[in-house]
Amino acid sequence: MKLVIFGAGGRTGRLLVQKALAAGHQVTAALRHPETFSLELAGLRILRCDIFDAESVAHALHGQDCALVAVAPPSATGPTSIFSKGVNNILRAARETSFRRIIVLGSCGVDKEVDSPWYLRLLGSFVVQPLLFSLYVDTARMEGMLEMSNCDWTVLRPPLLTNRPGTGAYRVGIRQHLARMISIPRADVAEAMLRMISDTTTYRAWVEIAT
Repeated sequence: MKLVIFGAGGRTGRLLVQKALAAGHQVTAALRHPETFSLELAGLRILRCDIFDAESVAHALHGQDCALVAVAPPSATGPTSIFSKGVNNILRAARETSFRRIIVLGSCGVDKEVDSPWYLRLLGSFVVQPLLFSLYVDTARMEGMLEMSNCDWTVLRPPLLTNRPGTGAYRVGIRQHLARMISIPRADVAEAMLRMISDTTTYRAWVEIAT
């Protein structure tokens, strides 16, 4: 399958690139600064692309079967529009082509109903939510755009992402909340995103994922 990965230079994006190639996919890494990308893997296509630029996004999507979006703002605490503007450009390109499948890495922080231990809820209410307010607002805006689109989208909502090795022993809740949302390795998130590409039960759905 032909995959384009936005945010391929990030910690989760790099894992997506490696795992997608290992699974036999044809991978395009869409990067704002490709000269800083150190991965040199057989079969990898590296493309200069600014997700804020509609024309370069449309070019990156040309001929692709699925877009995997794992972008992140330079600072998690400042104002951002990277999620909403980036996805808007992807949807704009999709309206002009037959492209339909989009999988986006979001956050469980957009949903106040998330089930986490009391101490994490307390921390979230008084520290995390105020600190990451702009990030969560833009993520929610992005989800709204996807819901109004005609695309087959999936939004993953993980809790805290860690750099621990993946275990493969993660839980998934499609349109439903999981108990004790605490953390998950990025490697497991990357694996789950790839597994969901052809999983029609995840189409047009938010998905919670956690260890």
